Amino acid sequence: MKQVNGRNQAISLIDHDECSNGTGTFPLIITRNSLDGVIQLKQTFTLNAGERGLDVKMDIKNISASPLVYVWVNRYFDADVDSAPSNEWERTGDSVWGKNPADLTRGLMLTAAPSNSITTWPSLSGYSSWDPSNAAGPQYARQCSSSGWGLMTGDMVGTMQAYLPGLAAGQTKSVTLRYRRV
Repeated sequence: MKQVNGRNQAISLIDHDECSNGTGTFPLIITRNSLDGVIQLKQTFTLNAGERGLDVKMDIKNISASPLVYVWVNRYFDADVDSAPSNEWERTGDSVWGKNPADLTRGLMLTAAPSNSITTWPSLSGYSSWDPSNAAGPQYARQCSSSGWGLMTGDMVGTMQAYLPGLAAGQTKSVTLRYRRV
């Protein structure tokens, strides 16, 4: 989501999708531009076999001629651990994870890589509130917001929100998030 002159505008439509290295190979790099020509998102997916996870580096570039004051990026996941839609969810200051309540030894976590310049916030949303096709719900997937913070059980979506302060014209800022088994 970008905020320009106090107005929020979600960037949800993409004008192209380019993949390097081919489908199913790592690193997988996907570059997309917003339809309004303001933001370019380059995602680099790298398999981290040593930590049994996937790292996602997101490079956000201001491709407009004007500075962007507030830039927010959200990444979500619907764990459904062991195909169970209802999971036990927790979070810390830099991570959010879901586990199958029948077997708390297996789960999926989203965590932020350490950064001196990017602030991140983990959060939770009920799936029905997050779902972009639920016309009656808040559709958190279409905006940079979420609904919950504490220990919860249910059909939830884990969220990691990153704030990239001040993006000058032509400038790129990066945030790396990590998916890990727990």
